[in-house]
Amino acid sequence: MQLFSSLAAVSQRWMIFTSKALVLGVTVSLLAAITVPLVLISSQVMLGEHGEVSVSAVTDLGWRFWGAVGNWTFTALLAMSLATFFQNALVPILLVGVSVGAVSFGGVATLTFDGAWLLPDVASVLMFADYSFLYPGAEPTISPGEAAWVMVGWVFLLLLAALLRFTRNPMPRDR
Repeated sequence: MQLFSSLAAVSQRWMIFTSKALVLGVTVSLLAAITVPLVLISSQVMLGEHGEVSVSAVTDLGWRFWGAVGNWTFTALLAMSLATFFQNALVPILLVGVSVGAVSFGGVATLTFDGAWLLPDVASVLMFADYSFLYPGAEPTISPGEAAWVMVGWVFLLLLAALLRFTRNPMPRDR
């Protein structure tokens, strides 16, 4: 019902799509900026005497903190793009969830195909993690900063495709 109200109130669909993407991006970024340090601190507390419970544990993250926040944000925007494009919320769960959560197809591809570093599931991890730790023998050919730009490109292209699909669809019917 919310979509009907939004479409009735705003005649230009691109404004609805853009505002939803902006709200999602800001919300996820804020949640990640809060959650990443909290998870780090709580994991250090659980390590007991072996952990380092201090502010320096968080500040030592450096660029990795921003990479993790970017990873959360880009993944959410990619999922929104896929859900909008395919008009089905199951598609991003299958594509993003399975690829990142169960088996990283891009990660396996990095062992054989040099261009695999440009796949979104690989680039998003490169923004904050040491990839050779995850896949021994796989040496990244792009830096964390370059990985962030790769993700910006993926997000831009998929958001653009979703926006074009969203703006060209007829008004949904009430079922």
